[in-house]
Amino acid sequence: MRRGTTPTFTFEVDLDLTGWDTYITFEQRKVEITRKDAAITPSNEGCIAEVELTQAETLAFKPGAAQAQLRAVKDGEAVASTIFDFEVGEILLDGEIPQEE
Repeated sequence: MRRGTTPTFTFEVDLDLTGWDTYITFEQRKVEITRKDAAITPSNEGCIAEVELTQAETLAFKPGAAQAQLRAVKDGEAVASTIFDFEVGEILLDGEIPQEE
């Protein structure tokens, strides 16, 4: 992932999380962003959970190592994915880029 972009993170889960309260947390040192609006698409093996970060959210991270994890809960049952490591890349033009009309 590069800072200042709008990446979509995709988690392949071996359980169908349709109807579950799903949280995806991104963490790097003191920065923690948790999103609860993951799009859940059932698949033969479970589901695909996707979430897109905003420019502002990715700008909160510094270049270097970061982590992400999916957690979900339904009817008292809680599950968690493996913690995934990813790299945050640098950009030359810092800040949000406004879309010109």
